[in-house]
Amino acid sequence: MNHDQARVSSNTSQEDLDEITQQIRALQSSQDELSRSIRNLQVRAARIQNQKAAVSRIPSDVLSMIFEECRQLNPQWSGVLFLLHQSPVEVRLSHVSSHWREVALTSPSLWSSVHYPFAHKEDSLVEYLKRSDGSLLDVYIGP
Repeated sequence: MNHDQARVSSNTSQEDLDEITQQIRALQSSQDELSRSIRNLQVRAARIQNQKAAVSRIPSDVLSMIFEECRQLNPQWSGVLFLLHQSPVEVRLSHVSSHWREVALTSPSLWSSVHYPFAHKEDSLVEYLKRSDGSLLDVYIGP
């Protein structure tokens, strides 16, 4: 193989490598897009499935009362949850479904208990105060 043939072969190899690399990137991009589409469809399917459950049909005012009962059941558990690095009951209730989140976030009394030291960042404390919407606050000091 002479020098010119080697240079042509080297250029062809580099062009092939560049083309393969470009195809890999395109396929990875397609894969990422498909993964997002699959996740979106799974979320939609889960929402439809959740809406069929009897618990999803509880009226918001009744659900709010249930949430309040859960919070008041054992207030001393808040300290235990803090020590175990667990979220408070009101936070956990607000993470069950979008409907439960909406009900929880619009139930000021659910957010009216503040435990010091606060288990989360200062921003979380500010959110509690906003969500309590002027309700009387119960402040607990100690774990």
